[in-house]
Amino acid sequence: MQGKIPSEHSADIKIYPGIDVCKAWLDVYLHPIGLALRVANTLAGLKALKRRLAALATARLRNQLRHLAGSIGDETASRPGEEAARALADLEYCTPPNSRYLTRMATFNDLDPVARWGFLTSGTYARCPPGRTLLAEGAPSAACYLTINGAVEKVLVRAERRLRVGLAGPGKAFGYEGLIDGRPSPVTAITRERALLLVLPRDPFERLFNGEDAVSRVFLDVIQRDLAATLRQAFRPLAREAFARAAGR
Repeated sequence: MQGKIPSEHSADIKIYPGIDVCKAWLDVYLHPIGLALRVANTLAGLKALKRRLAALATARLRNQLRHLAGSIGDETASRPGEEAARALADLEYCTPPNSRYLTRMATFNDLDPVARWGFLTSGTYARCPPGRTLLAEGAPSAACYLTINGAVEKVLVRAERRLRVGLAGPGKAFGYEGLIDGRPSPVTAITRERALLLVLPRDPFERLFNGEDAVSRVFLDVIQRDLAATLRQAFRPLAREAFARAAGR
């Protein structure tokens, strides 16, 4: 049996996934990059596939951001890194928000209610003032964050220039890239306004990302969706730059 799943317009070229299905295996092909993956046709196999695709999408995002950063300069700012080093310690930790508010968030509407609640109670909650640096480009990621209320800008900072490459509003995650691949953060994350965050330090993140239960399945779905949206957001500045260059010729 052979099937197709929809393509995702998430970068400068389209990727067309195809799946060959049999009772024991799923053979996944990603065209035109020529990548083939085989996983067991089980729930555990599907979760392993999602983790592999998340790692591939993270690598693609890093490459996209690297090209974008090269267009605005080479020297990263040092001050945000110093601020981010104490970000976790300086957060104003608080009690969880009203459960009705959480369950009404659009990000979680179509997810299993029990597993969704298990995910939303896996970390701690914290309030953060506007202008606070939570992650710094080039610094290790200490935690993954989910915005519950407010907004966090994901930016590239070069000297006096700041280029926004993404916005993590309610229901959106950030800070997971370095926890997925073990590399430094590719962006700086700064609160745009007062924000309420769900904070998942490294150990809870790894339990959720590598787990096999329903809570981990919800978490993987959230990360997958966010990576796809982040790739689209990060591509917009590249597209604007390409149009500007073409218009200047």
